Amino acid sequence: MTTLTIHTSHGFPSHHGLLARLRERLHQRAEYARVHNELSALSDRDLADIGLSRSTITDVAAEAARAA
Repeated sequence: MTTLTIHTSHGFPSHHGLLARLRERLHQRAEYARVHNELSALSDRDLADIGLSRSTITDVAAEAARAA
């Protein structure tokens, strides 16, 4: 019989890195949705006033999510 033992500093397998990445990804997704929804609610004129168009909303939201 073969036994596989994985040791970490606490004696248990570490999932901290995975959970941290998941938490970060969820935060980024929420930020993307927030920015996308806010910009989508603006009129074309309001978007033009801030130098954007409907076609740039996705890119702006993605950039905001990466920066979050």
